[in-house]
Order: sequence, then C-alpha cells, then structure tokens
Amino acid sequence: MKNLLCRSLLIPLVALVCFAIAPTTLRAADEGKPNIVFFITDDYGWQDTSEPMWENRTEFNDRFRTPNMEKLAKQGVKFTTAYTACSVCTASRISILTGQNPVRHGTTFIIGTPGVNSKTMRSAVQDNDGIQKDDTVLPALLKKSGYRTICIGKAHFGDGDKFAGDPRNLDFDRIHYANHYGSPVGKDFGGNDAYHVDRGGEQVHLSEALTLEAKAEIREAVQDDKPFFLYLSHYAVHTPILEDKRFSQNYPNLTGRDRAYATLVEGADKSLGDVMTQLKELGVAKNTLVIWTADNGSLWSNAPLKGSKNDAYEGGHRVPNLIAWGEQDNSLAYQQRMPLAPGRVDDRPFIHQDWMPTLLRLAGTEHPNPDVLDGYDITDLLAGKGQDVRPDLFFWHEPNFWAHSGPESSVRENNWKLIYFYATKTWELYDLSEDIGERSNLVGKYPEKAAAMAEKLINHLTSNNANYPTDIESGEELPPRWQ
Repeated sequence: MKNLLCRSLLIPLVALVCFAIAPTTLRAADEGKPNIVFFITDDYGWQDTSEPMWENRTEFNDRFRTPNMEKLAKQGVKFTTAYTACSVCTASRISILTGQNPVRHGTTFIIGTPGVNSKTMRSAVQDNDGIQKDDTVLPALLKKSGYRTICIGKAHFGDGDKFAGDPRNLDFDRIHYANHYGSPVGKDFGGNDAYHVDRGGEQVHLSEALTLEAKAEIREAVQDDKPFFLYLSHYAVHTPILEDKRFSQNYPNLTGRDRAYATLVEGADKSLGDVMTQLKELGVAKNTLVIWTADNGSLWSNAPLKGSKNDAYEGGHRVPNLIAWGEQDNSLAYQQRMPLAPGRVDDRPFIHQDWMPTLLRLAGTEHPNPDVLDGYDITDLLAGKGQDVRPDLFFWHEPNFWAHSGPESSVRENNWKLIYFYATKTWELYDLSEDIGERSNLVGKYPEKAAAMAEKLINHLTSNNANYPTDIESGEELPPRWQ
C-alpha cells in the first residue's frame, strides 16, 4: 500500500516536472503558431549568391561566398521564379505587408522621391506616399493573433512625416535601426561610415548590429513563450557600397566596388547563419519558418537577366528566394500543412504580394477583408502540391523616370512577358521560356499574342485607377495604348 501511494504521488509529480521543463516549442506547437523569420535584403541581385538561382552557374555564383544560403537551399526549397511586386524598394515592401499590388495600394515608387522628368513627360504622381492608417497590414494581424512582431533594419514604409514613417504605427512591437530612411542608417548617413554604428562604445558593422538585435529579440520571445514574426531587413547591399572588412581577405582577386559588394553580400549571409544557429540553440528551429528574399533586383548586374533596379526587365523583378523550416519535424501540424522537402527546386512563379495571405494562413488567422487582396495563398505551391495553385499572371506598374530607366508597365502570362515603354510609346514581347535574357523582341512576330496581353494589362491599370505619366505641355495623362 505504501509503494502504491508513493507511485500515485510520483506520477503526477513527474508529469508536472516534465511539463515545467519542456521546451517552449512544445507549447508553441500545440497552439499551432509557428515562428516566422522573414529575411529580406536590399537591392540584391538574382545571382548574388554562391547558390545558383537557376539550372546554370554564372560567374557571380563563383564570385560570392554565401555558405548559409547554400545550407538553406539544401534544407528547404529554392524558387527560381520569385518576383518582387515592384522593382524599387518602398512599393515592393508595402506589397509584402499589405498583400496588394502597387497599383492598388497606391505607392508605385520610392517614398519622398517624385522621380525626374524628361523634356516632354512628367513622372506619375503617387496616390499614397507609403502605407496609410486605414490599411490592414501583416504585423497588425499577426499581433492580434498572439505574435510578437519585430522589425529590425530597413523599414521604408512611409516618409518621415507620414503615418508609416514610424514602423510602430504598423503594430510592430519592437523596432531596431528601423525608420523611414531607405539607405543605411549608420553613423554617417550616406557617407563613409554609413555601415557602422556605435554599440556599447564599440564600432560594429551595421549588418552585425542588426543580427545581434535579432538574436536578442528571438531569445526574449522564446523566454516569454511568445510566437514571433521577425522582419529582419538588411540594408546590404544598398548604396553606398562600402567594404565590410570582416570579409575582405576572402576576395583577394577583387578590387574596389566589386570587393566591397562581395563583402556586404557575405555579411548578410553570415547574419542568416547566426540566426539559424540561434534558433537551434534555443530549441525553436523546428517551430520556425525561415524565408530569404530581396526587395528588388540589383542596381548593378543581374546577368543572365536583362535590366536592374527600377527596370521592367527581369533583372528588376526576379529575386532570389529560399524557404525552409529551421529543422525538419514532420510530426508538427504546421510542417505537415506546409512540407518543404529538402533540396527541392521549383520554377513555378509567385510574387511578393502572395506572402501576406500565405503567412496569415500559416499563423491560423485571416484577413478581415480578403477582397482587397491581390496576393494568393500559395501554401500548396510552396509545399510542392498541385499545378494550378496560382495563375501565371502578373502585373507591374512603374510610371516614374529614375536613374537609367523611364516609366514602364508590364505583364507576364504563362512565360510570355509584355512591356510598355511610356517614353517611346513602344511595346516589347518576350518568351521567357526560350529567352530569359529578353534579347529577342517578338512583338512583330506574334502581334495577336501581344495584343491580347496588352488588353489585360490596360484593363488591370484602368480597373485599379492607375496614375500615369503626364504630358508636360498639356498636363494630360498618357495611359498605354495598343498600336
């Protein structure tokens, strides 16, 4: 009787102790709310990695050192046809948080930058200069669902005197090095120390400072038993291109800007590795979805793609994209809903505005007004299920002059790409399945195909009340017209 009594007392005691010391990940798993790390880099080219983003290696894959991106690709899925919603930063980033195409959310260019004009044409005026107070955004919905929402690094969601100039207005609980600026926010903004900050009296590279803050926030969220959404937004590799001397010795054959750029790339990759290690050490890797992407194409070369930042060509829109669970554990319900087979490569296209509805589903919550969304829930696409998860139909509208490029609108449908150039009032048509570099304009060879796609593009712009460049002399808008 005595032994029976001892055992009857011991069993609940052991159960209580086990529950007390069980990793917080078990409780998070029971709640069905995985952590999300959304890792986004700035002006980062499609091939700015040692992990090739298509079937062929390029000279850039051999130039850069990104061992942690390579590990992430082996651990999860690599998407070779991932698109940004716009080829410049603000509009693209707002699409991630709102699930909307830039024509709908109204920001089609860089906040606070009206764009330059030609002698005869004026850049379009944006409807909105950033996220608006009545917009429904991803961090707000996740916070309402129980997440701790964290923004570290470049925000650039609104101008300094606007509502979204402060990311806390978007329901980010914690922010670090995040404000309305689009360039690195180091000691010397825009100057030679743009990538350095003082941290506890020690000068630290900005990429490292963001990483240290991310690790601290992850640790605190785990200790507080809170699922977290970490928007980790590196300023690298935005101008000014300044050398991260921690990695200079790895590029003895490069000089000047090429070496500086390569060191910034490796610094961002180190950040990824440090975060992944942190997740494992804290026991939350299997409960964390990790996404790596970029806001738009590189300002420099994006070979084999044509074009660059603020271009309608693929070099402006196509970005690297990797997604993986921190560790595989198929016993978890959310890993079962979104299985990410290690080493899978998928060439099906999707676009940044798809992230919002997809992550909301993963978090077990919904958008209060899904009719305003342009993005699709691509959970099944990410998981490799089905063939018709998301239609291969994408629109872009970039109606501003800037740097090397002029205002353009474009549409992709089933590997065909049509571009309208406002400055010359001309159209170009490409078959991306045969011509990824967009070298051979087929508009003359396939006029009926071009006309059908032009009609869809024009209807998209018209139905969303798009703003267009205007004629300087008359002040009239200049919408695209088919020949």
